[in-house]
Amino acid sequence: MTDKEAMDLALKEAKKAKGFVSPNPCVGCVILDKNKKFLSSGFYAHYGAIHAEIMALNKLKNKKLLNQAHLFVTLEPCVHFGQNPPCVESLEKYSWGSITYGIEDPNPQVSGRGIKYLKAKGFLVKKTDFFKLELKRFYEAFALNIKEKRSFFALKTASSLDSVATLNHGESQWITEASSKNISHNLRLSFDAILIGVESFLHDNPRLNIRKEGLEKKNKVVLLDPLGRSLPLLSKSRLLTVRSLKDIYVVSSCREEKLKKSGISFISVPKGEINLKALSYKLYEQKIYSVLVEGGIKTFSYFLKQKASSRLYQIINPSFLGGYRGRYWTENLNVGNLKDKIRLKSLEILKTSPDLFLTGILS
Repeated sequence: MTDKEAMDLALKEAKKAKGFVSPNPCVGCVILDKNKKFLSSGFYAHYGAIHAEIMALNKLKNKKLLNQAHLFVTLEPCVHFGQNPPCVESLEKYSWGSITYGIEDPNPQVSGRGIKYLKAKGFLVKKTDFFKLELKRFYEAFALNIKEKRSFFALKTASSLDSVATLNHGESQWITEASSKNISHNLRLSFDAILIGVESFLHDNPRLNIRKEGLEKKNKVVLLDPLGRSLPLLSKSRLLTVRSLKDIYVVSSCREEKLKKSGISFISVPKGEINLKALSYKLYEQKIYSVLVEGGIKTFSYFLKQKASSRLYQIINPSFLGGYRGRYWTENLNVGNLKDKIRLKSLEILKTSPDLFLTGILS
Protein backbone atom coordinates (compact mmCIF):
# COMPACT_ATOMS: atom_id res chain seq x y z
CA MET A 1 0.00 0.00 0.00
CA THR A 2 1.09 3.56 -0.57
CA ASP A 3 1.12 6.03 2.32
CA LYS A 4 -1.94 7.71 0.84
CA GLU A 5 -3.83 4.42 0.64
CA ALA A 6 -2.89 3.59 4.23
CA MET A 7 -4.11 6.94 5.56
CA ASP A 8 -7.27 6.66 3.47
CA LEU A 9 -7.96 3.29 5.07
CA ALA A 10 -7.23 4.71 8.53
CA LEU A 11 -9.84 7.42 7.89
CA LYS A 12 -12.35 4.79 6.79
CA GLU A 13 -11.65 2.89 10.01
CA ALA A 14 -12.20 6.03 12.08
CA LYS A 15 -15.54 6.71 10.38
CA LYS A 16 -16.89 3.33 11.49
CA ALA A 17 -17.50 4.82 14.94
CA LYS A 18 -19.16 8.07 13.83
CA GLY A 19 -21.77 9.05 16.38
CA PHE A 20 -20.75 6.53 19.04
CA VAL A 21 -17.66 7.98 20.76
CA SER A 22 -18.80 11.50 21.77
CA PRO A 23 -17.37 13.52 23.46
CA ASN A 24 -14.17 11.80 22.37
CA PRO A 25 -12.91 11.87 18.77
CA CYS A 26 -13.12 9.03 16.26
CA VAL A 27 -9.69 7.54 15.51
CA GLY A 28 -8.52 5.00 12.94
CA CYS A 29 -5.23 3.15 12.64
CA VAL A 30 -3.50 1.02 9.99
CA ILE A 31 -0.29 -0.98 10.31
CA LEU A 32 1.86 -1.98 7.33
CA ASP A 33 4.90 -4.24 7.50
CA LYS A 34 8.40 -3.08 6.62
CA ASN A 35 7.64 -3.66 2.93
CA LYS A 36 4.41 -1.61 3.14
CA LYS A 37 2.13 -4.64 3.00
CA PHE A 38 -1.06 -4.54 5.07
CA LEU A 39 -0.87 -6.16 8.51
CA SER A 40 -3.70 -4.84 10.65
CA SER A 41 -6.19 -2.05 11.30
CA GLY A 42 -8.27 -0.78 14.19
CA PHE A 43 -10.54 2.01 15.36
CA TYR A 44 -11.86 3.55 18.55
CA ALA A 45 -15.21 1.77 18.57
CA HIS A 46 -17.23 3.45 21.31
CA TYR A 47 -16.87 5.73 24.32
CA GLY A 48 -14.55 4.01 26.79
CA ALA A 49 -13.25 1.37 24.34
CA ILE A 50 -9.59 0.58 23.74
CA HIS A 51 -7.79 3.00 21.44
CA ALA A 52 -7.45 2.45 17.71
CA GLU A 53 -3.72 1.72 17.90
CA ILE A 54 -4.24 -0.90 20.61
CA MET A 55 -7.02 -2.58 18.64
CA ALA A 56 -4.75 -2.81 15.61
CA LEU A 57 -1.91 -4.24 17.72
CA ASN A 58 -4.21 -6.73 19.45
CA LYS A 59 -5.49 -8.06 16.12
CA LEU A 60 -1.95 -8.94 15.04
CA LYS A 61 -0.90 -12.28 16.56
CA ASN A 62 2.64 -12.38 15.22
CA LYS A 63 4.25 -9.33 16.80
CA LYS A 64 7.59 -10.13 15.08
CA LEU A 65 6.06 -8.65 11.92
CA LEU A 66 6.13 -5.25 13.64
CA ASN A 67 9.90 -5.00 13.25
CA GLN A 68 10.42 -1.82 11.17
CA ALA A 69 6.67 -1.75 10.42
CA HIS A 70 4.82 1.46 9.57
CA LEU A 71 1.93 2.78 11.64
CA PHE A 72 -0.66 5.25 10.29
CA VAL A 73 -3.11 6.94 12.65
CA THR A 74 -5.60 9.73 11.97
CA LEU A 75 -4.97 11.55 15.26
CA GLU A 76 -1.75 12.04 17.17
CA PRO A 77 -1.22 9.16 19.65
CA CYS A 78 -2.24 10.12 23.18
CA VAL A 79 0.24 10.65 25.97
CA HIS A 80 -2.04 11.04 29.00
CA PHE A 81 -4.10 8.76 31.22
CA GLY A 82 -7.82 8.94 30.50
CA GLN A 83 -10.12 5.94 30.44
CA ASN A 84 -7.14 4.03 29.02
CA PRO A 85 -3.36 4.22 29.49
CA PRO A 86 -1.39 6.40 27.03
CA CYS A 87 -1.05 4.86 23.56
CA VAL A 88 2.58 5.90 23.32
CA GLU A 89 3.53 3.47 26.11
CA SER A 90 2.29 0.56 24.00
CA LEU A 91 3.81 1.90 20.77
CA GLU A 92 7.30 2.37 22.21
CA LYS A 93 7.59 -1.38 22.84
CA TYR A 94 8.14 -1.99 19.12
CA SER A 95 10.83 -0.94 16.64
CA TRP A 96 8.74 1.04 14.15
CA GLY A 97 10.10 2.04 10.78
CA SER A 98 7.85 5.11 10.90
CA ILE A 99 4.78 6.52 12.62
CA THR A 100 2.55 8.77 10.49
CA TYR A 101 -0.29 10.82 11.98
CA GLY A 102 -3.05 12.84 10.34
CA ILE A 103 -3.54 15.80 12.66
CA GLU A 104 -2.30 16.99 16.05
CA ASP A 105 -4.63 16.39 18.96
CA PRO A 106 -6.21 19.75 19.95
CA ASN A 107 -6.53 18.54 23.55
CA PRO A 108 -3.95 20.55 25.54
CA GLN A 109 -3.21 17.39 27.55
CA VAL A 110 -1.80 15.92 24.33
CA SER A 111 -1.31 18.63 21.65
CA GLY A 112 2.12 17.78 20.27
CA ARG A 113 3.31 15.96 23.38
CA GLY A 114 2.62 12.53 21.88
CA ILE A 115 4.72 13.42 18.87
CA LYS A 116 7.56 14.79 21.01
CA TYR A 117 7.48 11.72 23.23
CA LEU A 118 7.83 9.31 20.30
CA LYS A 119 10.53 11.40 18.64
CA ALA A 120 12.46 11.47 21.91
CA LYS A 121 12.36 7.67 21.89
CA GLY A 122 14.09 7.72 18.51
CA PHE A 123 11.13 7.01 16.22
CA LEU A 124 10.62 8.60 12.81
CA VAL A 125 7.35 10.51 13.26
CA LYS A 126 5.72 12.20 10.25
CA LYS A 127 2.63 14.27 9.60
CA THR A 128 0.78 13.15 6.49
CA ASP A 129 0.50 15.43 3.46
CA PHE A 130 -2.74 13.72 2.41
CA PHE A 131 -6.38 14.52 3.26
CA LYS A 132 -5.54 17.77 5.09
CA LEU A 133 -8.95 19.35 4.44
CA GLU A 134 -10.90 16.21 5.25
CA LEU A 135 -8.96 15.56 8.45
CA LYS A 136 -9.49 19.12 9.63
CA ARG A 137 -13.22 18.80 8.93
CA PHE A 138 -13.33 15.39 10.59
CA TYR A 139 -11.96 16.77 13.88
CA GLU A 140 -13.34 20.33 13.85
CA ALA A 141 -16.21 19.70 16.26
CA PHE A 142 -13.89 18.03 18.76
CA ALA A 143 -11.40 20.90 18.41
CA LEU A 144 -14.10 23.51 19.13
CA ASN A 145 -15.38 21.51 22.11
CA ILE A 146 -11.90 21.29 23.59
CA LYS A 147 -10.80 24.85 22.93
CA GLU A 148 -14.00 26.81 23.61
CA LYS A 149 -16.09 24.46 25.78
CA ARG A 150 -19.16 24.91 23.63
CA SER A 151 -21.22 22.92 21.18
CA PHE A 152 -20.41 22.81 17.46
CA PHE A 153 -23.20 23.95 15.08
CA ALA A 154 -23.48 22.99 11.40
CA LEU A 155 -26.28 23.93 9.00
CA LYS A 156 -27.72 21.35 6.60
CA THR A 157 -29.92 22.62 3.79
CA ALA A 158 -31.56 21.02 0.78
CA SER A 159 -32.77 23.16 -2.10
CA SER A 160 -33.11 23.67 -5.82
CA LEU A 161 -30.34 25.31 -7.84
CA ASP A 162 -31.97 28.71 -7.21
CA SER A 163 -32.01 28.10 -3.40
CA VAL A 164 -35.72 27.31 -3.07
CA ALA A 165 -36.17 25.08 0.00
CA THR A 166 -39.95 24.85 0.00
CA LEU A 167 -42.97 26.06 -1.94
CA ASN A 168 -45.13 28.66 -0.26
CA HIS A 169 -47.93 26.18 0.38
CA GLY A 170 -45.44 24.09 2.35
CA GLU A 171 -44.39 21.36 -0.07
CA SER A 172 -40.69 20.50 0.35
CA GLN A 173 -40.47 16.70 0.09
CA TRP A 174 -38.58 15.92 -1.95
CA ILE A 175 -36.82 18.76 -3.74
CA THR A 176 -33.63 16.72 -3.80
CA GLU A 177 -33.39 13.19 -5.19
CA ALA A 178 -34.38 10.20 -3.06
CA SER A 179 -30.80 8.91 -3.19
CA SER A 180 -29.66 11.99 -1.23
CA LYS A 181 -31.62 10.86 1.82
CA ASN A 182 -28.65 8.64 2.61
CA ILE A 183 -26.45 11.74 2.85
CA SER A 184 -28.81 13.31 5.37
CA HIS A 185 -28.89 10.20 7.54
CA ASN A 186 -25.10 9.87 7.45
CA LEU A 187 -24.83 13.48 8.60
CA ARG A 188 -27.31 12.91 11.42
CA LEU A 189 -25.21 9.98 12.57
CA SER A 190 -22.19 12.29 13.03
CA PHE A 191 -23.98 14.70 15.41
CA ASP A 192 -25.26 14.42 18.97
CA ALA A 193 -28.43 16.35 18.25
CA ILE A 194 -30.61 17.77 15.49
CA LEU A 195 -32.00 21.28 15.82
CA ILE A 196 -35.15 22.72 14.27
CA GLY A 197 -37.31 25.77 14.86
CA VAL A 198 -40.85 25.59 16.21
CA GLU A 199 -42.40 26.40 12.81
CA SER A 200 -40.78 23.29 11.31
CA PHE A 201 -42.07 21.23 14.21
CA LEU A 202 -45.62 22.56 13.92
CA HIS A 203 -45.81 22.23 10.15
CA ASP A 204 -43.89 18.99 9.49
CA ASN A 205 -44.24 16.98 12.72
CA PRO A 206 -40.91 15.28 11.88
CA ARG A 207 -39.28 12.23 13.45
CA LEU A 208 -35.68 13.46 12.86
CA ASN A 209 -34.33 9.94 13.29
CA ILE A 210 -31.62 8.00 11.48
CA ARG A 211 -33.25 5.66 9.01
CA LYS A 212 -30.35 3.37 8.17
CA GLU A 213 -30.52 -0.36 8.68
CA GLY A 214 -28.42 -1.65 11.57
CA LEU A 215 -27.96 1.72 13.28
CA GLU A 216 -29.58 2.11 16.67
CA LYS A 217 -28.36 5.58 17.61
CA LYS A 218 -31.16 7.94 18.64
CA ASN A 219 -30.19 11.56 18.25
CA LYS A 220 -31.35 14.13 20.72
CA VAL A 221 -33.50 16.98 19.41
CA VAL A 222 -33.12 20.68 20.17
CA LEU A 223 -36.28 22.68 19.50
CA LEU A 224 -36.11 26.47 19.35
CA ASP A 225 -39.48 27.50 20.79
CA PRO A 226 -39.29 30.83 22.66
CA LEU A 227 -43.02 30.96 23.47
CA GLY A 228 -43.53 27.27 24.25
CA ARG A 229 -45.99 26.70 21.38
CA SER A 230 -44.84 23.09 20.96
CA LEU A 231 -45.55 22.00 24.54
CA PRO A 232 -49.21 20.91 24.14
CA LEU A 233 -48.27 18.81 21.09
CA LEU A 234 -44.95 17.19 22.01
CA SER A 235 -46.37 14.21 23.88
CA LYS A 236 -48.24 13.07 20.75
CA SER A 237 -45.64 14.13 18.19
CA ARG A 238 -43.65 11.87 15.88
CA LEU A 239 -40.47 12.92 17.70
CA LEU A 240 -41.51 10.56 20.50
CA THR A 241 -41.88 7.55 18.25
CA VAL A 242 -38.08 7.20 18.23
CA ARG A 243 -36.88 8.87 21.47
CA SER A 244 -37.99 9.71 25.00
CA LEU A 245 -39.19 13.08 26.26
CA LYS A 246 -35.94 13.69 28.16
CA ASP A 247 -34.03 13.60 24.85
CA ILE A 248 -36.02 16.57 23.54
CA TYR A 249 -34.53 19.89 24.61
CA VAL A 250 -36.91 22.81 24.25
CA VAL A 251 -35.16 26.17 24.21
CA SER A 252 -37.71 28.61 25.56
CA SER A 253 -38.30 31.79 27.50
CA CYS A 254 -41.60 30.60 28.95
CA ARG A 255 -41.87 29.75 32.64
CA GLU A 256 -39.72 26.88 33.82
CA GLU A 257 -42.56 25.36 35.88
CA LYS A 258 -44.56 24.86 32.69
CA LEU A 259 -41.64 23.13 31.03
CA LYS A 260 -40.91 20.89 34.04
CA LYS A 261 -44.49 19.63 34.07
CA SER A 262 -44.16 18.54 30.45
CA GLY A 263 -41.43 15.99 31.28
CA ILE A 264 -39.07 17.27 28.61
CA SER A 265 -35.58 18.65 29.05
CA PHE A 266 -35.50 22.42 28.76
CA ILE A 267 -33.04 25.24 28.37
CA SER A 268 -34.22 28.59 29.66
CA VAL A 269 -33.29 31.70 27.64
CA PRO A 270 -34.21 35.39 27.97
CA LYS A 271 -37.16 36.77 26.01
CA GLY A 272 -36.49 37.99 22.49
CA GLU A 273 -34.25 36.61 19.76
CA ILE A 274 -32.27 33.67 21.08
CA ASN A 275 -28.54 34.26 21.42
CA LEU A 276 -27.26 31.21 19.59
CA LYS A 277 -23.64 31.41 20.70
CA ALA A 278 -24.79 31.60 24.33
CA LEU A 279 -26.98 28.60 23.57
CA SER A 280 -23.94 26.65 22.35
CA TYR A 281 -22.39 26.94 25.83
CA LYS A 282 -25.61 25.78 27.48
CA LEU A 283 -25.88 22.78 25.17
CA TYR A 284 -22.28 21.86 25.93
CA GLU A 285 -23.15 21.87 29.64
CA GLN A 286 -25.96 19.43 28.79
CA LYS A 287 -23.36 17.13 27.12
CA ILE A 288 -24.59 17.94 23.64
CA TYR A 289 -21.33 18.53 21.82
CA SER A 290 -22.41 18.77 18.17
CA VAL A 291 -25.66 19.93 16.59
CA LEU A 292 -26.93 19.62 13.02
CA VAL A 293 -29.32 22.47 12.22
CA GLU A 294 -31.99 21.27 9.78
CA GLY A 295 -34.37 24.22 9.61
CA GLY A 296 -36.57 25.91 9.02
CA ILE A 297 -36.09 29.02 6.94
CA LYS A 298 -36.21 31.51 9.84
CA THR A 299 -33.86 29.35 11.88
CA PHE A 300 -31.28 29.19 9.08
CA SER A 301 -31.35 32.98 8.81
CA TYR A 302 -30.87 33.43 12.57
CA PHE A 303 -27.78 31.23 12.46
CA LEU A 304 -26.35 33.06 9.45
CA LYS A 305 -27.12 36.51 10.85
CA GLN A 306 -25.53 35.72 14.21
CA LYS A 307 -22.62 33.86 12.58
CA ALA A 308 -23.34 31.05 15.01
CA SER A 309 -22.69 28.10 12.72
CA SER A 310 -19.21 26.85 11.91
CA ARG A 311 -20.06 24.87 8.78
CA LEU A 312 -22.62 24.54 6.01
CA TYR A 313 -23.66 21.31 4.32
CA GLN A 314 -25.80 21.92 1.26
CA ILE A 315 -27.56 19.46 -1.04
CA ILE A 316 -28.57 21.12 -4.31
CA ASN A 317 -30.87 19.58 -6.87
CA PRO A 318 -30.08 20.74 -10.46
CA SER A 319 -33.52 22.27 -10.97
CA PHE A 320 -35.24 25.66 -10.80
CA LEU A 321 -38.42 26.37 -8.83
CA GLY A 322 -38.47 30.17 -8.94
CA GLY A 323 -39.50 32.78 -6.43
CA TYR A 324 -43.15 33.11 -7.47
CA ARG A 325 -44.24 30.14 -5.38
CA GLY A 326 -40.89 29.24 -3.86
CA ARG A 327 -39.35 30.21 -0.54
CA TYR A 328 -35.59 30.68 -0.37
CA TRP A 329 -33.73 29.18 2.56
CA THR A 330 -31.95 32.55 3.07
CA GLU A 331 -35.01 34.76 2.55
CA ASN A 332 -34.93 36.19 6.09
CA LEU A 333 -31.28 37.14 5.87
CA ASN A 334 -30.68 40.85 5.27
CA VAL A 335 -27.23 41.80 3.95
CA GLY A 336 -27.09 45.52 3.26
CA ASN A 337 -23.67 45.77 1.61
CA LEU A 338 -21.49 43.46 -0.45
CA LYS A 339 -18.68 43.87 2.04
CA ASP A 340 -20.92 42.19 4.63
CA LYS A 341 -21.65 39.10 2.55
CA ILE A 342 -21.24 35.76 4.28
CA ARG A 343 -18.50 33.72 2.67
CA LEU A 344 -18.03 29.98 2.41
CA LYS A 345 -14.38 29.04 2.89
CA SER A 346 -12.51 25.80 2.27
CA LEU A 347 -15.18 24.68 -0.19
CA GLU A 348 -15.40 20.94 -0.84
CA ILE A 349 -17.57 19.23 -3.44
CA LEU A 350 -18.38 15.89 -1.83
CA LYS A 351 -20.79 14.47 -4.41
CA THR A 352 -22.02 15.54 -7.84
CA SER A 353 -24.63 13.03 -9.06
CA PRO A 354 -27.53 13.35 -9.26
CA ASP A 355 -27.54 16.12 -6.63
CA LEU A 356 -24.64 18.41 -5.81
CA PHE A 357 -23.45 17.98 -2.23
CA LEU A 358 -21.03 20.59 -0.98
CA THR A 359 -19.66 21.85 2.28
CA GLY A 360 -17.55 24.73 3.56
CA ILE A 361 -16.66 26.79 6.58
CA LEU A 362 -18.99 29.71 7.31
CA SER A 363 -17.42 33.08 8.07
